[in-house]
Amino acid sequence: MSKNTDKVELSAPLVHSALAAAMADPSLLESWRHTPEASGRVGFASGVIDIDKLWQFSGLVTKVRHNDVRLKFPLTFRLLDHAHISIELFAAYARVAAEMRDAGIKSKDQKASAFYDFIDDWLDRRTRCHALVWDLIRHEHTLKALESSSAIPIDPTFPAQTTRRRLSTKFIPVRKSNLIIHDMGCNPLELAAAVRTNIAAVRSLPYRKRLFAYCQVNDAGAIRVLEIDAMSSVILDLANGRRSLSQLATMLHQIGISAEPGQLCKPVAQLLANGLLYAGTAPRT
Repeated sequence: MSKNTDKVELSAPLVHSALAAAMADPSLLESWRHTPEASGRVGFASGVIDIDKLWQFSGLVTKVRHNDVRLKFPLTFRLLDHAHISIELFAAYARVAAEMRDAGIKSKDQKASAFYDFIDDWLDRRTRCHALVWDLIRHEHTLKALESSSAIPIDPTFPAQTTRRRLSTKFIPVRKSNLIIHDMGCNPLELAAAVRTNIAAVRSLPYRKRLFAYCQVNDAGAIRVLEIDAMSSVILDLANGRRSLSQLATMLHQIGISAEPGQLCKPVAQLLANGLLYAGTAPRT
């Protein structure tokens, strides 16, 4: 509180009432923060309440209320704390959280999904620490999504000993149905390991644009995370089970990528061996 009350008579009931109103209605707190004179409507002169401190406190309260979401994204929450942006994030998220409570949305999965969507929009990916948070929450979110789909039958896997000689230009590759690809700024496995065991090491992680594929590779639910190159990403996007390597090469030419059918054998064999593709059958005519 400011010592200068601007001749406003402060009383405990008035203070408690205003604080309760601000905590119950984050949109009201936001209006006070952006238009301080609006606090006068509840009996305070401008400057009597430290609105920024109250806003930060609302972030702390909101964060505590989301311990169940922390269980979904434990490493992300730790990185948010390490980067000193968790209170700012949850203060901004308070309004969304209040709207969800009012709508009766209380399940862990719904809250985690809403938080994920919000952080996607809130983060400034031009800032390294924000970009790292986005990499990490996508990593945790994707692992949880694939784990929850473990009951779904796994697509067949082409024998791992596939070699370039065994493939022909008529071979039809099929992308695994549970495959997810993310563009990352760092290796998410290294980032997760650093946050888990030595968070100070996060600062020294190499940061550059990279592609990582996530996929369940067996019926036991084992998840493979590996880096792929741009060509492999395009092949995976185009491998819908209806195109041979010759047809894939034609499509690559159409989008400006020069590759002969025979040149696709090696990368396709590698994707097969890694369990990201499987062998399709020629469509009936």
